[in-house]
Formats: sequence, C-alpha cells, structure tokens
Amino acid sequence: MDLTFKQAMDLIVTPKLILESDGKLCAQKELDIQAGFSDNITLRSEDEEFLFKWTIRQSSRELCKLSLNIIDKDTSAGLFRIDYVAETARHPNPCIVSDDVPEELKGYAGKEIYGPHAHFNVLGYQPLVWARPLADMGYETVSIVNENGLVDIVPAIYSFARFINVKTPLEVQMCII
Repeated sequence: MDLTFKQAMDLIVTPKLILESDGKLCAQKELDIQAGFSDNITLRSEDEEFLFKWTIRQSSRELCKLSLNIIDKDTSAGLFRIDYVAETARHPNPCIVSDDVPEELKGYAGKEIYGPHAHFNVLGYQPLVWARPLADMGYETVSIVNENGLVDIVPAIYSFARFINVKTPLEVQMCII
C-alpha cells in the first residue's frame, strides 16, 4: 500500500478503537508491563473503514519500540513508529530528497539521528526510513528513563496512544516481579 506522508498522517490521527481477539470492541484495555514485554493490539477506525496494528515491544537492544501499521487485506504498511533507544544509537536518513518528502523532514536529509526518534512513512522510500528526533517535534514523552535513571515505558505508551488517537480507555502499569 503506497501512501503519501499526508495520507499516513491523516490515518495516524483518525480516531481508533481497540478490538478484542474475537473482533469485538474492547471496553478498556489493561496492559501489565514487565521486562521484555511485547504485544500486538488490533485497532479499528471509529468509522469502521480501516484496521490497524499497534505493536509494543521492549527488548535488550531497543529500550522500547512503539509502532502503528495499517492493515489492508493481507498486507501491512508502516505508518508511524517511535524508537526509544540509547542516546548513542543512531539512525541514518536518506540523502536524496524527492518531491514527496515533507518540509518537516527535509532538514534531516543525509543526517544521522541520535537517541529517541520517530519514523514516518514517505512515498517512494522504504517503509519508515525517514526519522526525526522526538525532542525536535514537540512529542510528549521524549525519554523513557525517569529521574531515578530507571526505564519506565508506561508514560510512552500513554503518549503514543494519544498521538495515534486511541479512544478506548487504557490502564497501563508496570509489574513488579
């Protein structure tokens, strides 16, 4: 599925509801987060036109990765992803700028993005290859390392849910083992 940046952004802000595994609407989603947490959550647009997959993944390599994909029949296309990575981790952006690259990403052409960043869909490029630092885009949760130096992904999950316009109430908590 080929989408322009604007089409992808419009789908990101489309109001979404969480579905249960049986396809029924979820009244409230509870997530109990623990080390190595991973989940795929199916979302549906309120108008029932689109299905989405929200992936939450925490691993030793990435502190936390939050992704939104649109599901079209048997395919899945990346719309938006946030990588909460170490400040020393880098992502290289493409050097060549086509007419499809939006103004807000052109300044990052050919640059390496360090630390937490967001990936965007741009027509004519590999999926989610363009990125910009979270700090440069006014994103709500720029870091998942709290004031005590501990990783806490709960605020990141809430921020992502608000950014992608999830309307189903969420209850997210860290499990203490």
